[in-house]
Amino acid sequence: MSELLQQALGLLSTDPAATLRLADEALGVEATPLAHRIRGQALRALSRHAEAVEAFSAAAALAYALGDTTQAALVQVGSIDSLGMLGRYDEAEALALALESALQAVGASEAAAKVVFNLGGLHYRRDRYAEALACFERAAERFASSANAAFLLPHVWTNTALALTFLDRTDEALALYEQARAAFLETEQLVEAATVEANIGFVHHVSGRSVAALAALNQARARFAEQGRLHDAARYAIDAGDVYRTLNLAPEARECYEQALAVFVELPLDYDEARARLGRAATQPLAPETSADLNRAEAIFEQQQVAPQRAHAQLLRARLALLQGQADEARRMARAAARAFAQAGLQGWAAEAALVLDTLGPSQPGRLQRVRRTAQQTGRGWLECRALLALGNHAAAAGKTRTALRYLRASVAALETVRGHLAQEDFHTAFLQDKLGVYEALVALLLEQGTPESVAEALEQVERSRSRLLLERVLAAVEESVPVLPQELQGRLSALRAQLSRAYHREIVLGDSEARRLTLASAGQLKGLEHSYRQLLREAELSQPASASALAPTVPIALLAQSLCPEQCLVEYYLHRGELGAFVLTTQGVRFVAHLCTTAALETNLRRLRFYLQTAATDAEHGGESLPQAGIQQVLGLLYDQLLRPLGPLTGITQLVIVPQGPLHRVPFHALHDGTGPALERWELTLAPSASLWHTLQQRPRLALDNRLLLLGVPEPGIAQVAQELAQLTALLPDAISVCGPEATLATFLQHAPGKRLLHLATHGLFRADNPLFSGLRFADGWLLARDLYGMRLDAELVTLSACRTGVSDVAPGDELFGLVRGFLAAGVKSLAVSLWPADDTATARLMGLFYEALLAGETPSAALRRAQTTLRAELPHPYYWAPFCVIGSR
Repeated sequence: MSELLQQALGLLSTDPAATLRLADEALGVEATPLAHRIRGQALRALSRHAEAVEAFSAAAALAYALGDTTQAALVQVGSIDSLGMLGRYDEAEALALALESALQAVGASEAAAKVVFNLGGLHYRRDRYAEALACFERAAERFASSANAAFLLPHVWTNTALALTFLDRTDEALALYEQARAAFLETEQLVEAATVEANIGFVHHVSGRSVAALAALNQARARFAEQGRLHDAARYAIDAGDVYRTLNLAPEARECYEQALAVFVELPLDYDEARARLGRAATQPLAPETSADLNRAEAIFEQQQVAPQRAHAQLLRARLALLQGQADEARRMARAAARAFAQAGLQGWAAEAALVLDTLGPSQPGRLQRVRRTAQQTGRGWLECRALLALGNHAAAAGKTRTALRYLRASVAALETVRGHLAQEDFHTAFLQDKLGVYEALVALLLEQGTPESVAEALEQVERSRSRLLLERVLAAVEESVPVLPQELQGRLSALRAQLSRAYHREIVLGDSEARRLTLASAGQLKGLEHSYRQLLREAELSQPASASALAPTVPIALLAQSLCPEQCLVEYYLHRGELGAFVLTTQGVRFVAHLCTTAALETNLRRLRFYLQTAATDAEHGGESLPQAGIQQVLGLLYDQLLRPLGPLTGITQLVIVPQGPLHRVPFHALHDGTGPALERWELTLAPSASLWHTLQQRPRLALDNRLLLLGVPEPGIAQVAQELAQLTALLPDAISVCGPEATLATFLQHAPGKRLLHLATHGLFRADNPLFSGLRFADGWLLARDLYGMRLDAELVTLSACRTGVSDVAPGDELFGLVRGFLAAGVKSLAVSLWPADDTATARLMGLFYEALLAGETPSAALRRAQTTLRAELPHPYYWAPFCVIGSR
C-alpha cells in the first residue's frame, strides 16, 4: 500500500492520469486520508476540480473520523486552489483562513505557509495582484527556513513573478523567473520549467516583445500537449492568441482562442472559458456571435467577482461602440473600465482606457501626458506612440507647430522602437497595417511648412515607412549574414519542401492557362501543404535569436543627393489622403510636387490599362502582330499626364530613378506617352522599392565573380521560343554555360548560379497573389519559389527573368514587396530585368537578343533595356510586345 502511494506521488507531475489510476487502486485496497488526498491532487492536475474537492473532503472526513485533526487540515489545502478554479472564491478564502489558523496553532508552520501560498494564488486568480504578492512574499519568508526550501521556493518565485508582471514590475519578474527556471531544471522538474518558460513569454508580450513571447508560448504549448496536459496548453493558447491579436493577426488569434474554448467548455473551467470567449470576440468585432461571447464572458467574470477581467470586457465594448458610432456608450464603457483598472492597480490598462476616452473627445493634453508617462513606465511602446500622436495632433490643431513636430517625431521614434522587435515579415507587416498614420501625420505637417529642410525631412520620414524589411534583407545579403537553423528543424523543412515540389510538379499543368494554373496552385492538397510549410517556416523564424533591431537604417537625404549624377533624378511617389504627390530629388536638392491626381482617378486609368493589355494578349494569341493601339495609347497618355508631366521639364535630366508606391509598382513608366512618344525616348528609367534600397544596391562594391553568363531555359507549351532565345544568346556569348530542356533542373541552377555575374532564366513564371512568396519559376524537375531564395547567396550583378509577370509583387503595409523580385534581391542580386505582364513568346526572344547585344556593348542594364525596347518598338509598336520588361534595383 505504502509503495503504491509512493509510486503514485512520483508520477504526479509527469503523468497525473497514472497517479489517479494508482490512487484508485490503493483506495480499493484500503481507504486512507493519504490515498484520497493523492487522488484529489491527481484530479486537480487534470483540471477535474469538482471531483478534486470531493476527494479532499473525503480525505478530511476520514482523518476527522480517525481523530487526527492536523491531518484533516493538511489534506484540505489542495481544495483552496480547486475551489478557486471553480469560481467558489469566498468559500475558498474562508477555508484558507481557517486552515492557516488551525495549522499555525499545532506548529505546522510549513503547511500553514502552503495555505498562505494557495491563498495568494486565489487572490491572483481574482486579479487582486497586490494582495497576491503580499501572500507570496509571506510564504517565501516562511519557506526560507524549511528543510524543503530548495523544492518549495522556486514555486513561490514563479507565482511572485506572475503578480509582479501584472503590477508592471517586469524586470523584477524576469529575474525571479530566471531564478526559478534554473532551480526547476536542476531538480529535473521539467513541467514546472515549461510553465516558467510560458510565463516568461507572457512578460515579453506585455513588454512589447511579441516575437520572443510567441517563441516561448508556442514552445510551452507544444511541451504540455506532448505530456497530455491539454488544459495547460489551452491556457497558454489564450496568451498566444492575445499576442497574435496585438500583431493584427486575427485568424491566428481566433484559432488559438477556439482551441482553448473547446478544452475549457468540456472540462469545464468557467474563468478560462470566459477569457477565451473575450479574446475571440475581440478578433471579430462585427460577427454575429460576438455579442453572445461578450455576454457569456461578462456573466462569468461578474459571477466570480473578477472586476479587472470584466473591465477588459467593458473596454472591448467601448471600442466596439466607437466602431459603430455610439459615442455615449463608448464613453460610458471606457470610464467604467478605467475606474476598475485603476482600483485594481493595473495602471497600464487604465491608461489604455483613458486613451479611448481621449479619442472620444474633447482631447485633454494633461490626460494624454499621464497616459504617455504610464506607457513609458510600463513598457507599452504602442500606447506611448499613440499618446504622443494625439498630443502632436492636438498641438497642430492649436497652431503650435514646433510643439506638434516635437511630439510627432517622438511618436515615430516610439513606433520605430516597437517595430524593431519584429523581424518576422508576416508579423511585421500585419502589425504595421494600422500604424502608418504615425508617419503620415508627421509628413503632412512637415510638407505644410514648405521649406527645403522640412521637405527633405518629410522624404526621410517617407523612407522610414517604406520597404524597411526588404532593405534589411538586402543589407544582410551584402554582409553575408545567413541564419543557421537547428539540424532537426532544417531536416523537417527540407522534407516538406521536397514534398511540396513533387506536388507542384504533379498538379500544375503548364499547358493550361495562367488562370487555370493559379487555381490549381491554390487548391486541394497544395493548399494544405503550403499551409504546413508556412507554419514550419514561421517556427524556423521564431527559433532565431532576437536581433537588436529588425529595422535597417535609411539613407540620409543629403547622402542620396550626393550619390546622384547631375543627369539623374530620383522621383519618389507618395499616396496620402486620397491624393498622389511626388518628391523630386536631384543633386540640387529636393522638392515636393503635390496634387498630381486623386487616387480614384489613378485607379481608374490603371484598370483601363490592365483591360487593354489583357485584350492585346487575347488578340495576339489568336493571330496577328498588328494590334489596335488607340485605346492603350490614350490611357498611357493619361497616366503620363498624372505621373510624369506635372514633375516639370526636368531640364538636363536623362536618367530617372522611380520609387513607386502601392499600385504604381505595376506601372510601365517607360511606356507612358507624352503625345509624341513614350517616356523611354526622353529618359533611361530604373525602378526601386525605396530610395535607400536603390542607394544600397548602387553603392555595392563590384565583387570578384565568374563573368560567364548562366543560361537556363525550359521550353514548354506556350513558350516554345525559349529554345530559340537561348540559342541566339549562346551565339552572342559562346563562353556562357547554356542548359536548355530536361537538363535545366533546380540542381543545375543551384550548382552553377552562385558566384555568376549574370544569370538568365527563360521559363514559365507564376505569380501567386494569394501567397506571393510561393510565386515561382518552373525548372525541368520542379519549381523555384521566391521564399526558397531567402536561403541562397547569388550576388549576381544582373538576373534576367524571361518569364511571365516576374516583376509583379504583392504590396504589403509599409510598401513591402512580396514576390520573385524580393527573393532575388534578398539573395544578393544587384539588378533584375523582369516583366510586368504575361509577355509574348516571340517578342520576348527578340527583345532578349537585343538586350544582350547592348549589354555586350558596355551599356548598363537600364540603358541596354532602353535601347532594346526602342529597337523592338520600331518592329512591333504595340506596348504589349515591347514594354513588359523593366529593370529593378541598380541601373
